[in-house]
Amino acid sequence: MLVCSFSILSSFSSALAQGYGQGETVIKWQYRPEEPIIQVGFGGEILPTGAQNLTQSIRIPGLENRIIPGEPVIPFRTARILIPLGEEIQEIKVLPGEKKNLGKILIEPGQDPLPISFTGNRTITPINETTYASMDPYPRDVYSVVGVQEKQGYKILFINLYPIMYIPKTKDTYYFGTFDLEVKTAPRETLNLGLFRGSEADRSHIEKLVDNPGEISAYDHDLAPTGTSPLLDGIYDYVIITSRALKEAPVPYNFTDLVHWKNSKGVASTIVAVEDIYATYPGADEQEKIRGFIRDAYLHNGITYVLLGGDSDGSTSGGEGWNNIVPARGLWAWDYETTPPRIPSDLYYACLDGNYDYNGNGIYGEPDDGPDGGEVDLMAEVYVGRAPVDSYAELSNFVRKTIAYESTASDPYLQEVLMVGEYLGFGGVSDWGGNCLDEIKDGSGASGYDTAGFPDDYQKSTLYDRDRVWDRSELVALIDGNVHTINHLGHANVGSAMKMSVEDAGWLKNDRYFFGYSQGCYAGSFDNRDPDSVYSPNDCILEHFVTEPHGAFAFVGNSRFGWGRRETTDGPSQRYHRQFWDAVFGEGIRNIGRALQDAKEENVGSIDRTTDGNVMRFCFYEINLLGDPETSFHQPFTASHNLEIVGMDLPRYTKPEKPVEARIVVKNRGIEDEEDVEVQLLERGVVRDREIISHLPSGGSAEVRLTWSEAVEGTYNLEAWVAPQDGEEFTEDNRHEKTVEIFGNRSLILLVDDDEGADYETYYERALTANGYAYAKVEEPPGESELLSFDCVIWLTGRDFTTALTGDDQRNLARYLDAGGSLFLSGQDIGYNSHASEFYRDYLQVEYVKDSTGVYVLDGVAGDPISDGMTLEISGGDGADSQYWPSEIIPITAYATGIFNYQNDGWGAVRVETGTYRIVYFAFGFEAINSSSDRDEVMRRVVSELTRPRGELSDLSGEARRRKDASLEGVSPPAGARGSKEATGLGMDLSLEEMKMGLKEIDDIYPGFGEMGAGLGGEK
Repeated sequence: MLVCSFSILSSFSSALAQGYGQGETVIKWQYRPEEPIIQVGFGGEILPTGAQNLTQSIRIPGLENRIIPGEPVIPFRTARILIPLGEEIQEIKVLPGEKKNLGKILIEPGQDPLPISFTGNRTITPINETTYASMDPYPRDVYSVVGVQEKQGYKILFINLYPIMYIPKTKDTYYFGTFDLEVKTAPRETLNLGLFRGSEADRSHIEKLVDNPGEISAYDHDLAPTGTSPLLDGIYDYVIITSRALKEAPVPYNFTDLVHWKNSKGVASTIVAVEDIYATYPGADEQEKIRGFIRDAYLHNGITYVLLGGDSDGSTSGGEGWNNIVPARGLWAWDYETTPPRIPSDLYYACLDGNYDYNGNGIYGEPDDGPDGGEVDLMAEVYVGRAPVDSYAELSNFVRKTIAYESTASDPYLQEVLMVGEYLGFGGVSDWGGNCLDEIKDGSGASGYDTAGFPDDYQKSTLYDRDRVWDRSELVALIDGNVHTINHLGHANVGSAMKMSVEDAGWLKNDRYFFGYSQGCYAGSFDNRDPDSVYSPNDCILEHFVTEPHGAFAFVGNSRFGWGRRETTDGPSQRYHRQFWDAVFGEGIRNIGRALQDAKEENVGSIDRTTDGNVMRFCFYEINLLGDPETSFHQPFTASHNLEIVGMDLPRYTKPEKPVEARIVVKNRGIEDEEDVEVQLLERGVVRDREIISHLPSGGSAEVRLTWSEAVEGTYNLEAWVAPQDGEEFTEDNRHEKTVEIFGNRSLILLVDDDEGADYETYYERALTANGYAYAKVEEPPGESELLSFDCVIWLTGRDFTTALTGDDQRNLARYLDAGGSLFLSGQDIGYNSHASEFYRDYLQVEYVKDSTGVYVLDGVAGDPISDGMTLEISGGDGADSQYWPSEIIPITAYATGIFNYQNDGWGAVRVETGTYRIVYFAFGFEAINSSSDRDEVMRRVVSELTRPRGELSDLSGEARRRKDASLEGVSPPAGARGSKEATGLGMDLSLEEMKMGLKEIDDIYPGFGEMGAGLGGEK
């Protein structure tokens, strides 16, 4: 990856213009973007200059990407320029600085946005041939005007700046290191204050929002409006809009109770009935009248938060309760909604400029439905959430859970965060929702822009299809165990989300309530409309989560489709999701209604009339808060004394009377330091071992190692327990349990399924079963203690070349081998990332020669205990037929012996016998052997060799015998061996393997690209 040094400078000035006429103003602002980063398209390592037939991406740190399907993807920066009060724009000038040549680059094409529910073919969006054959600069101009938006009466100009200029036909790529922006303004003939109300809180917010905050002095707070609205007298922060029936509901935990609670917190609150609004305010329909009241209360009564207290069902045929209590406004839905194009959106009640239907055609929210036919208002004056209740029971549940959460500021469950990611099938990194959620969990700079994630004070857990199979019962158990926050990316519909149904939501039993955010399609369709445009009488699943007795206190979700993109995590819905948590943790915006609107306003620059811009608008409209907008997201709980067992590592399998070591990690999450902390290991309530930690400081952790053994076969439950300290009130996290299974005294084999979600392990299991071998299978890489419980470990990696054999895996395997272990390791890409490691060289004792031999037949070695008399074919037949990169290796010590060769074209497998440990390493996939009988026989021979009694090296082949006295340190790789930087012949500090990382990723996306690397060191 090529990263140049950089700096950022954003400066502005404003003065009376000289030469423009009296009273005119020139606003000047300078922007310096960071230097670009050039990568292989869709991620990966930088390619050499000679490989320009492969697409590359250009990223500028801090900037989002402008993505138009089929067009070059380029970064952009949205400038927000505050226009002085009472003035209008006369002229805009953008002057780019010196143009720097970045060389010839084939910039990757943008990919079509797709509904997350999309299940069609994985088809890459091709380049727009007209654009890529053009000599015209792309984009045509160095900037584009998004438009002028007003927020709380402050007028803001949005301009997109494009630091990259591209000539598609020649691939010449340039970068502008500076931009000088000048905006000339002049006084309007009449002063129109719009929705300016002179609030100090508004002023403070706008100062943080714009790039030229000094201009805010032009807004005179003495011009604030006076008077009150017809239905309210006084100043309020918060108003609930509901029906008279719900306003006067004769049940505990009604809206009146919620108002009393808010007032007790210092949030001035009140309730207004829709019937009174309809009788007082003019408007073409009920929605317009409600919006008129909100605008009036915003200007004259100071409101900031609005809770819409009622459901808005689209069906009028009965159902679960009353129908349309607080009606939603349906907004324009581009091409993805018909009959009629209607996205239920509470944004209409938050953004109060204009009427959202300038052309009067009855379709609200079209791009030209804003004031004077411009863009509709996207910048909120107030922050809106909805209590989607339509019965007294739902009302009581919603209010009770809201008050319970707001009043629970010191509970350990507030630390618990859960990420729920499903399989999406969009290809590459976007196959798995978990890859996107990791950016939210930990924070990320992916796709150019930076967003904060959950701090480490939270306990972050994952439930990912990417990592293992899970079902709804597991999620239900986690929710019932109390979790603070759930983030979800996966398939959903009106009645389902997170693999759960509406009925599942009703059966939850948690007594601590969570906040949820889902990118799933239609899960938040609170008008109950499904993708076929049919209105159901039953509420959507997110409504059930917030209105059932248990579940969530609030949920953010989509009332229509969620949106992703092929081969990238940079999907439209993902941008809003990331920005939501960045608002909470990066900007300190705790009120969930404010945070959601901030996430939307961060994306205003992406909304235009392109395909992607229309999808970003679609998301802007459809993402709604089903919850109280004033509710603040809580920080993790802290107490004076709070010990927790955060880790317990022990083998899942062992043998009779073999000591099991449990590694237990205790963390002090309390404020106070602790002394003499006792940790116990119990089995059936009996303490089997214990240890004292003499001192454990606040925030510190300590590991203790306790042992246990048992002579009888069976399954045992071991419990780690840290004794509570005086004053420690919460002790549920003071214990941790794990199960150990004791097998008999027979050879015990561990099968490690490390193929990143593929099904290659089935070929190994069938071969083991055919030979009658007892084995245990794990789908997560085992730790050292677990490995040490097995006589033989079979570790398969399939096609995975990104996460196979991590550094931790290699360290654990090294300790296992040093203790006398036996390992069968198989996978076509093991050497791709690991060939330079000490483990590869010093334990596998081979050198990585080439990534792909192009040979799919291997011959055995006469007299070898494993390969004698065998010829293996690794394509076709009943094997996996998966060998795209069968690798060539060469033994480099006296202890390593080649056992299968690619028909005299290099070794594909070796056997290592050191006297301490044994290894059989296949640099191809065992699963690809194309005959089940051959696989069974190979497995029999491999396991037999690895588990035979320890002895001298007398069974080694003649070749190994001749080399066995060679010194381990005295053997060096051949000079200029293929795979070394010197061997590439490119004259640059870039290894062949680094190039091939890009080739491999591109080949996965654009089949056939891998063949273009044929000239790179003879590899492909």
